[in-house]
Amino acid sequence: MVVKMGKKIIVSLCLLFSLETAFAFSDASVLMNFFMSRTDYSDINDALHREKISPLMNLDFSNYNLLFLKKHIGFFEHINLHFADDFFMEFLVGPAIGVSLSPRLSIQGGLAFHFIVGCSDDDVNAVSSWGRSFKKAVNFQMGFSNDFQLKIHIVKFFNVLAGFYFSIDFLRVENLQLEDKWNSLYTKDFKSFSLSPYFGVCFSF
Repeated sequence: MVVKMGKKIIVSLCLLFSLETAFAFSDASVLMNFFMSRTDYSDINDALHREKISPLMNLDFSNYNLLFLKKHIGFFEHINLHFADDFFMEFLVGPAIGVSLSPRLSIQGGLAFHFIVGCSDDDVNAVSSWGRSFKKAVNFQMGFSNDFQLKIHIVKFFNVLAGFYFSIDFLRVENLQLEDKWNSLYTKDFKSFSLSPYFGVCFSF
């Protein structure tokens, strides 16, 4: 399936990343992310389906905003872009803590709400997980996640990072364009597990 992203979507994403970096009170990171997942769900006939995504390399923008108690407590967010057969965007946001192990080494992490928004577009009708043909789809997925990263201080403002986050999602809504109308469908017995190791660079403020 070929995904068609218009200029308005690309401009909106660039604006979103600019705003995210503008609100980075501690760190702003650009990361390469390896996304792996497994999803189980039942269709309307109670048949079990399993989907797996092999490791995909993606672009991840991340901030740690450690504002309190001498920059040890705050919040963080990840925005991860996935360009596969379908385009989807992963978003994590939650409370965070950070601890310095030495002048050049620190760890930080936290728990998060996990969201995935995906879109599909094709010239011909495709078939959803419910066996319904559709022209376009915008899917929403929600759950919980954690994040853990190791930060190595190279110079005053420049650091390198390595870490991972693990996510468990329990809700998925498929918004499908069936003929000329949009319909929302809740996937039954939905469970999704994903693991995302990453590495990259971090700029501290």
